[in-house]
Amino acid sequence: MNGRLILLLGAVAASLLVVACAPMPAWKLCAQGQQLMHLHTKLSIFVDGQPQTVSANIGILPGCHRPLHTHDTDGIIHVESHVVRDYTLGDFFKTWGKELSPEQALSYRAADGYTIRAKAGGADVTDLAGLMLKDSLEIVISITSPRQP
Repeated sequence: MNGRLILLLGAVAASLLVVACAPMPAWKLCAQGQQLMHLHTKLSIFVDGQPQTVSANIGILPGCHRPLHTHDTDGIIHVESHVVRDYTLGDFFKTWGKELSPEQALSYRAADGYTIRAKAGGADVTDLAGLMLKDSLEIVISITSPRQP
């Protein structure tokens, strides 16, 4: 083999090794082994006062329960983890595959005129994605449509 081909193959192998060894975010891991954390947070989402469904089986895949998951459409987020760490509402939304930021919740964007407000345990929340999930915490996200002139 010529030197350039060997160099190219070595570079490809090294890049694959870096990708394979990159740590996976904790919210993506399968919850296996002894549970060191087990708590439940209630999430309610309203758009123009109408309740929205938090899907069942978020984070549940064949042979894998992610640390953050739902079983039913009751809005209960289950935190069941073999690692003790802080999990956030942002981690749950990533598991769900939905957007959550100060400027957007689900498909509703502040840039389009929607107002996004949230409360946790009755207190106003400004950093939704950074909100720590705690046992028996009730989170309410309220989204209102743009006002019509």
